[in-house]
Amino acid sequence: MRAAGVAAAPVGGEERNDVESSVTPADAEVLYEDLGEESVISPKDKPLSPGLYIVGTPIGNLEDITLRALRTLRQATFVLAEDTRHTSRLLNHYSIRTRLVSCHTHNEAARSTYVMNQMLSGAAVALVSDAGMPAVSDPGGILVQAAIDVGVQVIPVPGPCAAVAAVVGAGLPPDFTFFGFPPDRRSNRRKQFQKFVNHAPTMVFYVAPHDLLSTLGDAIEGLGGDRRCCVAREITKVHEEFWRGTLAGALAEFSGRRVRGEITLLVEGATADIVSESAEWSEETLRSYLQDLHEQGISPSAAAREVASETGIKKNEIYRLALEIKNGSGEKIHLNEHMDVRLKLFNKSTLAFGEYRR
Repeated sequence: MRAAGVAAAPVGGEERNDVESSVTPADAEVLYEDLGEESVISPKDKPLSPGLYIVGTPIGNLEDITLRALRTLRQATFVLAEDTRHTSRLLNHYSIRTRLVSCHTHNEAARSTYVMNQMLSGAAVALVSDAGMPAVSDPGGILVQAAIDVGVQVIPVPGPCAAVAAVVGAGLPPDFTFFGFPPDRRSNRRKQFQKFVNHAPTMVFYVAPHDLLSTLGDAIEGLGGDRRCCVAREITKVHEEFWRGTLAGALAEFSGRRVRGEITLLVEGATADIVSESAEWSEETLRSYLQDLHEQGISPSAAAREVASETGIKKNEIYRLALEIKNGSGEKIHLNEHMDVRLKLFNKSTLAFGEYRR
């Protein structure tokens, strides 16, 4: 896409020698042609409208920030930051002096009332996470929903996202499902990977470096070691790495290395030959599945609907098992042994953690 005009509004009204750009700042609006329609980047002196601005920030390289993000951070009434110390380094780099207010996993709900009152009184509030887009495996979802509930506008200011950057560089099919961080407990993680055996799109996970080896082992147990994968590490940073191979190969490779940095793990989805080899659901697997849903607080009736839609088993049979698990009955209720329990391709989420479909 080519700009119709070339002049650009300065960031915050002053020229910055430490901000590298091929475009010379100027006191003018910038008009871009977009499929015949003109979209206007607001001039520097136009104040922000009241609302919640979800601002994407760099995931490693400070140059990966938009002019719009810088203007928003500069003009906001205040900036909600996951870690004020971390965000202050970004703001200082661009000589932005906007007040920072902490907003992280442990205080987001408590901050909500204050933030909503400020915006209803006319404040323009910017929300940032330590890196990437807020609310994507980071705080922000509670505030977004609260803003919607009280009628405050929510304005995304798009920016970097590790998951998307990893997908485009991995070399795996680009149709993907983003699952965030897998469960901490290995038993739960194994169950989740076992359920993914027929999941068709590429699977994308965020993994802490100290969990990489155990996560790869659990993925191999659930999906098989020959699944193609990509371990994307330190994306946009000096030591950026895209390791491509199989799950078994990745486990061997990283077992002999000291793993550092932020990691995005991508695993190839089920191919047609894998789907065609679908195995029957055993009663033990069904019980494990229902137990997992029960621990998530899902009612027997809701669990029965979900499992029935995924397995093809009659809902009333599943409901009986779900009730047994809920009531902790010592007497087991067995399924009809003649019932066809063929596994069907997953078409919706049955996960204990967040899912984001592209």
